[in-house]
Amino acid sequence: MLRAGGYQVERAYELLRLRILDGELSVGQRLPSYPTLARELGVSSVTVRLAVQRLAHEGLVSVRVGAGTFVAQPVAQARRRQTGAVDVLIADSDPDSHAATVERLEAEGHRVTLVESAGQMLLALARATYSHLFLDVHMPGSGAEMAATLAEAYPRTVVAMMGHSLAHVVGSGRGCLVIQKPVQPLAVADVLSLRRA
Repeated sequence: MLRAGGYQVERAYELLRLRILDGELSVGQRLPSYPTLARELGVSSVTVRLAVQRLAHEGLVSVRVGAGTFVAQPVAQARRRQTGAVDVLIADSDPDSHAATVERLEAEGHRVTLVESAGQMLLALARATYSHLFLDVHMPGSGAEMAATLAEAYPRTVVAMMGHSLAHVVGSGRGCLVIQKPVQPLAVADVLSLRRA
């Protein structure tokens, strides 16, 4: 249940948060004074102070006594959460073939890890959680059975098998998607649109 004025605090918080996440207020930029923000938002200075406290608690702003309130560095992480950005693992012995894909994914806010061997892939999976795994089934030590095993071992990860010739893997990569190489941006977007609960 909201206290008296709770709606106004929530509204001021959301408006300021959106200004930050949309880049209207950039990292390091000083926010206007509380009275100025109160006039802009049509609320009281006390309401602005409460909204800013919440933003500070979430790490979106930092309050420096005597200097003002500034947009904080963790904005990129907050933008990733807002846009649905994901953690992607690409395992391919030819990493140069993914330069454009990696650049595009990172520009969209996704965090990408690129590994060149099955061993590096297994280490990466042991150290972090990935929502999506793109696995070259022709990479030494991998293959359709490896992809199926990973899909079973990591049920929250969408596993996509990649390869130039995939006729021999269709049906053997249980629970996996299949993508033809060279990988097209639309195929990557289709895979990223899938989420496992």
